[in-house]
This record gives sequence, structure tokens and C-alpha cells, in this order.
Amino acid sequence: MENYDWCRIETDIEETTMIYNDKLSSEYGKSTSMFFGNAPIEYKPIPTKEQYQSGILVRYFAKKINEDKIIEIDPSKLAGLDKNLYAIVSLAWKISGLKEKKVVNGIIQKSSVSENNAAEINRVKIETGIDLSFVLSNLIEYWRGY
Repeated sequence: MENYDWCRIETDIEETTMIYNDKLSSEYGKSTSMFFGNAPIEYKPIPTKEQYQSGILVRYFAKKINEDKIIEIDPSKLAGLDKNLYAIVSLAWKISGLKEKKVVNGIIQKSSVSENNAAEINRVKIETGIDLSFVLSNLIEYWRGY
């Protein structure tokens, strides 16, 4: 009988401790997000009519400093990210225009959407060292012709 009472008391203490630890964990989670910002959430933009008319969709990407993973992020969430943990890059993604370059008498008159987007990916790589070619393999993503 004494063992039963002892076990019961121990169980009550464990349950109390567990509840207390859960509260601490949730409080810790709240406090760390205040100090260190939030982790970025993957995002897929939906171009507007105005963006199609202008031909450009500005896209934002986050790369955690100590990891290789790169994700596209919502521009409205940039302020909440810890710039000490994440490198943020943007590029002007061409979404309307010529699918193929226009050549007249052997001279390129207008470059294609895919050429412009490849040049933007290369610019970001040169300026920041972040290679977006792995996440932006479809160079005519969101493209619509004239």
C-alpha cells in the first residue's frame, strides 16, 4: 500500500512538472521569436495584372547562412526575419515579353524572357554568392506572351 501511495505522489509531481515544462517551452518559443525573428515560410507569388503589364515580378528569396536550402518568401514578411541568420536576395523576374530573342540581320534586337531571367540569376550569384539556378530552373515561370 505504501508503494502505491508513493507512486501516486510521484505521478502527480511528474504531471505537474510536465505541465510546467510545457509552459516554459511555449514561453521560450515566444521569447526567442522576439529576439531572433521568425523562420521564413515558403511562398509562391501570384502575379497581378499590373505586374504582367509592366513585365516584371520582383521575387524574394531567403537562404539560411549555415544551410544550402533556399526558399522563396513573401515580401511582406521580410521585416520579421533575422538578418543574422538569413541572407535575403531579390531579383527582377521577367514575366512578359518575347519567348525567343528577336534577331534581325544577325543582330539581336530584343532578348528573350529566359535570357533576361538567366542574366538576373547570374547577377545575384555574382553579387551575393547565392545560386538561385537550383530553385529557378524554369526560366519562363509565370511567363505570358504579348
